[in-house]
Amino acid sequence: MIIVYRFMASFLFVLLLQQLQTAGPPNAPLNSVANGLVILDGAVNQQGRMTGVRVIYGLPLFIQPSIEAIKDWTFAAVQDSPRVSVTFLYRTRNVFADGPYEVHLPNLGPAFPSHIVDPGYPLRSIGEGSVIMQVDIDARGAVEGLHVIRPVPSLTEAAVQAVRRWGFTPGAPATSIVVISFLRPVLYP
Repeated sequence: MIIVYRFMASFLFVLLLQQLQTAGPPNAPLNSVANGLVILDGAVNQQGRMTGVRVIYGLPLFIQPSIEAIKDWTFAAVQDSPRVSVTFLYRTRNVFADGPYEVHLPNLGPAFPSHIVDPGYPLRSIGEGSVIMQVDIDARGAVEGLHVIRPVPSLTEAAVQAVRRWGFTPGAPATSIVVISFLRPVLYP
């Protein structure tokens, strides 16, 4: 029992060390006619910055804004260099508010999403921006905890509810960052 407790305590300590402290939003490509998905992977160095960033999945139009955004992010100081996955979901500007939909991805490895739920654009929202969340993933690949790092009024709740339904590839417990970028629908008079 003491060994299990020490393991859990050290695991929680590692998760706390990976805590994202500041995260600016990406500049979403406004001229896109389709939604975009980018998945990055990198290590957190002792200065709390992501290094060794690799593109795991993504369309070229959305990759550069994603990489530019994480350059200014800071994490709490770390002892080792834990790997962190970052998923950006860019939503296109629609004519009307839309509902959620689901995407299944190939097995990209532990800590990467395998099942994504796009929240859609909430019917009663007039907001625009990027909701940034830190997601704690258990060994089965289920969302165990979620912390909103950057909220956007009237959009945060839809983003949180969608990400709670995400699935990740099973493996060791991990931390992942999820960014959902919302553009306000265009309404014609």
